[in-house]
Amino acid sequence: GTTAVRFAATRAGEGKVIIIDLNGKTITVDNNSTKAVFTLGANDALIISGEGTIEGGKLVEGGTVVVTGSAEVEDTVADVKTGIEALKYILANGGEFTMTENLEATDVLEASATKRVVINGNNKTISTSANRIVRITNSNANVTINDVNFVSSAVMVYPSDVRGVAIDPNLSNIALTLNNCTIDFTDETTNDWTYTVNIAGNGTGHKVTVNGGTYEGANVINAHGAKNTIVVKNATLTSLYPNSDVYYGACIWVLQNQESSVYAEGNTFNGNNALAFNLGTGTALEEKNNTDNTKYVAAKVGGAYYYNIAEAINAAEDGETVKVLHS
Repeated sequence: GTTAVRFAATRAGEGKVIIIDLNGKTITVDNNSTKAVFTLGANDALIISGEGTIEGGKLVEGGTVVVTGSAEVEDTVADVKTGIEALKYILANGGEFTMTENLEATDVLEASATKRVVINGNNKTISTSANRIVRITNSNANVTINDVNFVSSAVMVYPSDVRGVAIDPNLSNIALTLNNCTIDFTDETTNDWTYTVNIAGNGTGHKVTVNGGTYEGANVINAHGAKNTIVVKNATLTSLYPNSDVYYGACIWVLQNQESSVYAEGNTFNGNNALAFNLGTGTALEEKNNTDNTKYVAAKVGGAYYYNIAEAINAAEDGETVKVLHS
């Protein structure tokens, strides 16, 4: 229904976050003057969530007003952040954001909040041309992303690189969870060389969890550091690394992760020049019920590659050399 509300004039404390869950209701601000009935401090925020409408006179001035769901807020009520700007606010400050439409970003989506962040994608798409899709920049972050389709058109030009969801180097104790997401790089060269989910150097004590979804890249999940936990279940990971003669591409690559662990269950691993797992010394692996479709080139004869050394020997002509690439 429609509810007419007159707000008592008040002032929020500096740095306070106030959340209004409209719960499907319409709020009419009974205010005929041009003066707002609610004033936010410079560092305060009003978060408007859920479905519903706020209409009528001016509700609030100052601070930051953010719509994180499908609520409709009339221009007369407040100057609000919506869409990609609202998502950026949540990533920087914490909270929950629900997508109701496809979004487009032109710069990196930086998750700098140390409060928990939850993004509910509803199978909508976030498109970007930036060299990182989501970048986690502070220790102790807790980021959960549900049902988002990420599409990156970023082009990798040496010496720059491109990443999907990335954790910055030298951070600790980050919890990152991807539930039923997809990450796709539309540029062919980028797709062949990028790290799709990346823990950069010296990361310690992180837990990265991937439940379901489809992910492609050179090293699909790429981790450096120590004491990290990687859990991947019911997902499809495809390594598209193009070079057959270099030992590189992997669906899950964990480099020198002392005291780290990988648990993989119910996944499908794909790649013609890749391994399902490439794990450094000190990384424990537990896996079950995975489908491994990866094939790694074993030998080279002239300009031809072979997945089986016996096939390479049979194919060699008199005087040709069989170069063993991988045993």
